[in-house]
Amino acid sequence: MTAMATKGKWQQGIVPRNFFWIIKDRLAVCERPGGYGANHRRVRRQEEIIWIREQAFTTVISVIPAPHNLHNYDELGVPWQHWPFVPPEDAAGYLARTYEDLRGLMAAGAKVLVHGDELNDRICGLMGGYLLWSGLVPDGPSAITVIERMTQRQLGPVGRRDEGHDRGAGGLLVATGEHRGPVVGQRRARGPLVTPGDPDRHDHIELRGLRASGICGALPEEQVRPQPLEVDLDVGVDLRAAGASDGLEDTVDYGALAAEVERVLTTERFTLLERLAERLAEVVLVDGRVDHVTVAVRKLRPPVPQQLATSGVRITRGR
Repeated sequence: MTAMATKGKWQQGIVPRNFFWIIKDRLAVCERPGGYGANHRRVRRQEEIIWIREQAFTTVISVIPAPHNLHNYDELGVPWQHWPFVPPEDAAGYLARTYEDLRGLMAAGAKVLVHGDELNDRICGLMGGYLLWSGLVPDGPSAITVIERMTQRQLGPVGRRDEGHDRGAGGLLVATGEHRGPVVGQRRARGPLVTPGDPDRHDHIELRGLRASGICGALPEEQVRPQPLEVDLDVGVDLRAAGASDGLEDTVDYGALAAEVERVLTTERFTLLERLAERLAEVVLVDGRVDHVTVAVRKLRPPVPQQLATSGVRITRGR
């Protein structure tokens, strides 16, 4: 094979593992580009995302809880949305919102690829539920049969679960007690904060004094040299489950939050503190368990002639 042919083949990418059409040329599923866990390969991830781009998918939807690898789509020019599965409370609400959003994408002529870490009962059950909810199959057993044939795998009890009393949610649940968080790559408008009063609205995770150097400022020199910035976060999240279980999986990992905040500060550039604060709120609200967040951002060396210790902004944003 010539070097030219090899280059051409690489530019076309490779098909993601376990890729299957649910609706031909409109809606498909696969496992996470590059593989999952110990099998993940960075080069393969890049080649699979290239293939997705070259196949003209207009939206990739990730249902993986963590958002850490979504920037790979940005780097290769692939539009994405983040619909993370997160722990319990509103399975029916999750499905209803998901199916409404999928229907909207289909109606707009989108070509959509949905993936989790792997192609499992959650993804297959989600797709079977959509076929049932949208009227493309007549009943739950038919949805199961069609999905099993399309994905060449037998659906287990999680994917087969039939909630016949709640057809508005679809009929098939991806997993007991799971629901979806916010859209990220194409962000939907957020409503006002809920009114205080519920016990969980008083629970917060606090991060204080996170410092990093970044580009933020309206002066020319501020767009050239990074300056020291400081961030405080008050993350509104229901902490009762974590208080009872003492398990990290039942709360929001503040270490991961700190890493994301630092990444934004050090790799993105801003003119106004207002926009920086808004961006940090967006990052925190990626996790569907977060109800609202208060972000404070300060310049530690404000570029003014007065003796000013800090200058900053504070915002509160919710779903």
